[in-house]
Amino acid sequence: MKKIVRLVAVMLVAAVMVSAFAGCQASLDKAIIGKWTNADNTASVEFKEDGTVTFDFGSVTVLGFPIELKAEGTYTIDVEKEPAEIKFVPDSPINISFIDINLTFTAVYEDDVLTLNSSDLDITLSLTKVEEEK
Repeated sequence: MKKIVRLVAVMLVAAVMVSAFAGCQASLDKAIIGKWTNADNTASVEFKEDGTVTFDFGSVTVLGFPIELKAEGTYTIDVEKEPAEIKFVPDSPINISFIDINLTFTAVYEDDVLTLNSSDLDITLSLTKVEEEK
């Protein structure tokens, strides 16, 4: 009888742990909603509940003309993958021959830091939330 009670207790603890971890990862799609910036405020990403996103990397000056490094589009998030994946599709085509326009980022949300990694662009962004969606 003790073995059965222990087995049920272990199974119950395992089920609770799996549910807790699944809940944390599944909540990523809700947790990312809002505006995020990196530590030195040179990059920001704003995810909206309607599935739109804006990446803003400031601007550079080329031949005296400022060029904004900003991209807007839509995103989907796959929380079933480990780590989660965010796919970005820009609204307007960007003509950069060496970059696949539809970018995929892995996303990890831990200790209030959202880490986005793109192997396509060979970049990693560590972001903290600065405001909720308006």
